[in-house]
Amino acid sequence: MESKQEGIYGINILTPRIRPGYQTRFRRDETREPRDVDLFLHVRALSPEEQLSQGAKNYLKATEEAVRRSRFPIMILPGRLKDFPEVPELWSIGYQLTQTGKISEDTAVQLGDLLGGFNKKDRFRIHGAYLGACTSELAVQLYGLVERDIYWPDFLDMRTERPIECLREESRLRIEKLLRERALGRSNIRLGNVFARSQKDSELVRQITDSRTRIFRID
Repeated sequence: MESKQEGIYGINILTPRIRPGYQTRFRRDETREPRDVDLFLHVRALSPEEQLSQGAKNYLKATEEAVRRSRFPIMILPGRLKDFPEVPELWSIGYQLTQTGKISEDTAVQLGDLLGGFNKKDRFRIHGAYLGACTSELAVQLYGLVERDIYWPDFLDMRTERPIECLREESRLRIEKLLRERALGRSNIRLGNVFARSQKDSELVRQITDSRTRIFRID
């Protein structure tokens, strides 16, 4: 079914209706050896002011070292680290006025293929920018893919006639349920080197933080 939806500048666009969360058939392999996977998300996507700070310099140095040490690094752009052309690259979903840490369904399929199939025993560490924003968005979406074999799309990327407010509320309730169950805390998804714009903390961040998490800020 197709319907008209008001675009960002009031332009009507034709969009087919789809569900906000739906089962998909991603490649899986629970029999292979578990991997230690490092996802480098929007690493250099900092503001000019942030890039000049000592905190950012320390963050970039630590993150580059993490890429060199990683047994299974994957870059998620934008924010490329240029010295590592051999590292596989994927793209997050981008919009005209904003950037999200989430990936499209096609990119999720590519991620599963790079991993040799999703495996619940894999250990994931997310590095990048920003703490509590894009890194948290990717962590939740990754949890759905790895643990639930389900793709949770970004509501801004969805083609639907349902109000954005409803989709945003569904996403909020889903995350609240995961946090109540400590699902992310019991998963193998953790933060690595992350850059923070604020001092704000959250239950989601606490659940995916461990002794190897390093948080950098403008000094």
